Amino acid sequence: MNQAEFRKELKNGLSGTYLFYGDEEYLKKFYAGRAEKHTVGDDSDLASWNSHVVNAESDANLGELEAAVLSVSMMGDRIFVRYNADLTALTEDETDSLIDIIENIDPYNTVLLIVAPPGGFDPGTAKKPSKMYKRYEAVAKLVDLTAETPAELKKWMARRLSQDSLAITPDACELLLSRSTDNMFILSGELEKLAAYSLANGIATIDSAVVTEISSVTAEEDAFALANAILLKF
Repeated sequence: MNQAEFRKELKNGLSGTYLFYGDEEYLKKFYAGRAEKHTVGDDSDLASWNSHVVNAESDANLGELEAAVLSVSMMGDRIFVRYNADLTALTEDETDSLIDIIENIDPYNTVLLIVAPPGGFDPGTAKKPSKMYKRYEAVAKLVDLTAETPAELKKWMARRLSQDSLAITPDACELLLSRSTDNMFILSGELEKLAAYSLANGIATIDSAVVTEISSVTAEEDAFALANAILLKF
């Protein structure tokens, strides 16, 4: 499942277990937040009772995870559990226990989101999925959140800005990518700045001039500009 397919899941309603893997940490954080909100709602007080985060750091913390997924919800709402774990670091017995926990979850009452760090899940390849992939695929919905291509990033930028009824030109997208690299955390911050400036100044479409004036230059672009300046001297 890719992120577009996961967005459809969000619209239709989440159920059961999902596993995020890949190297794009921004997307994991963003969609984990969306998943929690869709599961337990907007009431922060009530959500705090029905949301649980379990981290597998010094150990797998499977006892804590099992207690979380079996907890009783408040006010009849559902339970949301996020389990942050390097799945490649689990022993065979721990993996067996995790699979058993997943299999015994009531998918209508509990949404479990397993989030693996970069390198923390081995999917194999599209033609030859790994043993790990096949095993978890049997009990969870696997969501591939790998780094976006430039074309996908441009679509994402347009979607983000459209939430504020703003548009961005193709040239402005190209310029912003060259100034911010493909780091989605940096891009997100720059989009917020551009949106705030445009809304405050009655700008409906962000062009290259606005990007040049408002966005920040990364170290990478500074280094590129310096290299160009040196080359021009010779």
